[in-house]
Amino acid sequence: QVINDFWAKGPDLLNNPLGILIRFRVREHGVSGYISKMYHSVKLNPGVDCHTHRFLWRDMDDFKEPETYIMTAVSFSDRPAGAIAAVALQKTTVMGRSTYPEAADIVENNTYVDDILESFDTTELAMTTSKEITELLKIGGFNIKGWTHSSKQSSESNKPVQFFPRHRHGGTPTKQVLGMKW
Repeated sequence: QVINDFWAKGPDLLNNPLGILIRFRVREHGVSGYISKMYHSVKLNPGVDCHTHRFLWRDMDDFKEPETYIMTAVSFSDRPAGAIAAVALQKTTVMGRSTYPEAADIVENNTYVDDILESFDTTELAMTTSKEITELLKIGGFNIKGWTHSSKQSSESNKPVQFFPRHRHGGTPTKQVLGMKW
């Protein structure tokens, strides 16, 4: 048996996806962000936690003495990985709430695993808040892989941003968000 068999999965800390989707469709300018390498962004405590992620390696050579390695980040295969990543995201919002209060609320309430969804009344507010969310997440070691906006591109964008027009009357959706066509 491996240590993963003895670990508890942890509490379900995910937001309700239906609630996220309903809030996402409230205003005209939709924004979707993706947290890159969510689990691997959470670093393990080198003094304690890394020892539960120790493994031996000898590169398939039966005569070689095994070398000892440790994982330094949460692994997707760890049973409690989802709960650990969710707690790390929550702690990130606490650390950055004084600087980015609206961004912290969005991350706290409109994130499902590694997807962030929100809608805004104006393109400018969508772009500004997207940048604030990106900065907030950096505090906790998380990075946004890219943003998808339903509005025109801002020249100030420094991350990959995909834009497409919102189709109001029978157009073909061009993006999927939490399994729904946007």
